[in-house]
Amino acid sequence: MANLVKGMKNWLVYSTMDEGEWDTLRKVYLEEEVRRLFSLYAEDLETATQRSELGDVSVPVRSGAFRKLKRRSGKVFLSKDEYEDGEQIKVHLMVSASSPDGPAAWEPLCAWTFDSISEVADFVTPPSAEPAS
Repeated sequence: MANLVKGMKNWLVYSTMDEGEWDTLRKVYLEEEVRRLFSLYAEDLETATQRSELGDVSVPVRSGAFRKLKRRSGKVFLSKDEYEDGEQIKVHLMVSASSPDGPAAWEPLCAWTFDSISEVADFVTPPSAEPAS
C-alpha cells in the first residue's frame, strides 16, 4: 500500500510540473548520472577520457496524456578533438532510438564540452560537493 501511495505522489508531482521545472529536474538528474559514471574512474580521469563509451544511464521521460514517468535507456559517449593549443573533450548523452526490429541506433539528448582534464575533474566534484574544512 505504501508503494501505491508513493507512486501516486510521484505521479502527481511529475505530471503537474511545467516544462521548465521538468527540464531543470531532468538536467540535474542527468548531470548526476554523468558524474556517477566519471566517479568510477576517479583515480584516473585520463583513462576515462580515453574511452569512447563511458557507460549506461537511465533517462527519465514523461509521456502520454497523464505525463506518466518512464525511463529510456541511454549511453554516455566520449570524443576528443585535438587542436594546436590543446584538446577538447566532449561528453555526449545519447538515448536509444532503435525499434525492436531494427539495428541499434542512438540519438543525441545533451552534451558537455571540456577544455581540459581539470575541467572534467571540476565537473565530477563541483565546489559545493567538496567537504568543508
